[in-house]
Amino acid sequence: MVCVSHALMNRFKVLRGSRRLLASWLCIGLCGLFVACGREPDFVERTVRVMEEPVTVRLPFRHRDEMDRVVTILEQLHRRYAPLIDVYDAHSEIARANQVGSVSRFPISRDTSRLLHYARQLAANTDGNFDVTDAALRQLWWHHWRQSPDEPMPDAIIRATLRGVGYQHLDVNEFTLLLAKPETQLNVNDFARPFLLDLAMVKLRERGVGHVMIHSADFGRVFGVAKNRQAWSIPLTHPQSDAKLGRLELPAQMAYARVGWPHHFFEFEGTSRSRIINPRTGRPAGGGEAVIVIGPVTADAYALAHACFVLGLEESRSLLARYERFHAIFISREADATIHLSPALEPHFHPEREMARSVQRL
Repeated sequence: MVCVSHALMNRFKVLRGSRRLLASWLCIGLCGLFVACGREPDFVERTVRVMEEPVTVRLPFRHRDEMDRVVTILEQLHRRYAPLIDVYDAHSEIARANQVGSVSRFPISRDTSRLLHYARQLAANTDGNFDVTDAALRQLWWHHWRQSPDEPMPDAIIRATLRGVGYQHLDVNEFTLLLAKPETQLNVNDFARPFLLDLAMVKLRERGVGHVMIHSADFGRVFGVAKNRQAWSIPLTHPQSDAKLGRLELPAQMAYARVGWPHHFFEFEGTSRSRIINPRTGRPAGGGEAVIVIGPVTADAYALAHACFVLGLEESRSLLARYERFHAIFISREADATIHLSPALEPHFHPEREMARSVQRL
């Protein structure tokens, strides 16, 4: 480009006065155009499927050579875990354990045991407001909405289904699993995705990957920084209208999870239905606010976000107080959204100008 610039300027020397000045500006403009056309992109991206859901890998352009390494690790973890825990695969350990039920202890691999132990511990830590034993409740409501959407769900049926819901009914050791109640059914597919992301991040760190963002519609985790040493960030949008409310910077090596956006609901017969079921009441979570939880571990953030969505803003305060390293943002679903956020997130949240007065401390 420098050679082109010198050649043009030499040709322009034969011009005089205003014509020469105009030609000089034209040269500068052409050089700027060459720079713009040749500018490197900020990021490179690739999407892979983990437990049948799309997950996006984003790398700074200067680290683009690490993309194959990141994708390979995610694909290896998927191939390792999916045959064991995919509830929709009739041959998986989880599907077969659901079939055996409480009849006897079912043999499982160490990988399945590790995931179930972690899910059970998170359920206990959230007082059962997040629970992977709610599969029967999900199925119950799904069939009800398809067959009798205008009729109320009978309380007796909910109570009967709730007998099998609760982490206390999940008896797991290193090599076997027992579902203590006949009604207990597991579905760990959704939880497995953030769990596998945490495993992937450990492997990536061991292999020297220092700057990456991996995210899906519901969760994500970052290492290092994005372009020009700036922090990775995610947009905050209105839970219903998708209008931009601001931007949240993610400190290095942080994760996030979110619940309460449109894809967590579905429209049926003109009515919005929540896909998130309250495992304590057996009914769909109301979701007065959408929730984002930020913390160092994706799986924990995912469980906390679901628990906070179930509990609502006020009841979540005591739960969040137990987690010093995790912080939350609540966004109301009204047209004029109000944002409540943990004090630790205030330096990292950049609201749109018109939203500045609607931000309150949690």
